[in-house]
Amino acid sequence: MPDAQVAILEILTASGHPMRGLDIVKASNGRVGRGIVYVHLQLLEDAGWVLSREEPEIESHIGIARRVYWLRPGGPREPVPTGGLVPSLA
Repeated sequence: MPDAQVAILEILTASGHPMRGLDIVKASNGRVGRGIVYVHLQLLEDAGWVLSREEPEIESHIGIARRVYWLRPGGPREPVPTGGLVPSLA
């Protein structure tokens, strides 16, 4: 696994809550670049390590919807939880 992906998993583990990609970049202290964070997040999601959702739209927000990312409970081998168990931004 590339160093950037390891860093992303470490940051999400330490945070304990969903994070935006650019917040992950800031928390990485240079280990994850702005130009690659979303590529690595998508690869981690495809591999089953990370889950994501679009943030609810905010009326004053202009632009594309933002996504938040969090660790998949149990890692890639466990089924995705159902029943609306999506973490909220705290």
